[in-house]
Amino acid sequence: FVLEERVLPGRPAAAKYGLGAQFLDFNLTRICDRAPMTQQQQQLGSSTESSTSCPFVTVTSNDVNKYYSAGPPYVIHVEDVLPFSERWTKLVPPTYDEYPLLYAEMFAYSMAAVDLNLKHNLVKGLYAGCMTGWPHTHGSEELDALKLSANTYASLIEHSPLGLEAIGGGVSSCFLPPLSPPPFLHYCSRYSFGTPFTSDHTLYHWFAKR
Repeated sequence: FVLEERVLPGRPAAAKYGLGAQFLDFNLTRICDRAPMTQQQQQLGSSTESSTSCPFVTVTSNDVNKYYSAGPPYVIHVEDVLPFSERWTKLVPPTYDEYPLLYAEMFAYSMAAVDLNLKHNLVKGLYAGCMTGWPHTHGSEELDALKLSANTYASLIEHSPLGLEAIGGGVSSCFLPPLSPPPFLHYCSRYSFGTPFTSDHTLYHWFAKR
């Protein structure tokens, strides 16, 4: 897999996520008041705001979806890692207090990227979660292939002894032709299977979680 744009200082890359601009509905002023930008951070982000303001307070929904609706895998230039991580970790606690749910840290990531003007090259198709409705398509051939791969894998889990699934095609079994496997497989859901384990039909559960 090759990124179309090089990762440079000030120009990171990441997977395009569907989080969007939901965080714009938070009390952004309160978050900023608890985590004001330092003068150095303002300089890094070329901010024209006042010393107590944060650019994420006024960012547009269009810009969030174009540059900041990002998720792992992240690719960030080494020069940006430290200042970005410092800003990100500073924003996580007040963001979580406003939104004490899953993805609070990812919304804080977007806010930190806005503050430091780190416009991301958002890449579609960089990852997929096996058996989670990927790809999002209405193409009949791809939908048929997705259904077949899901049924094949489910049958393998249901009828094979413990451990055999590990040699039954692995991740590639999730992407039968004409599907093409993405470079990353991202497990972000729980998958449970009741499966015969021994001759007395004891069940076990297999699951993967981000």
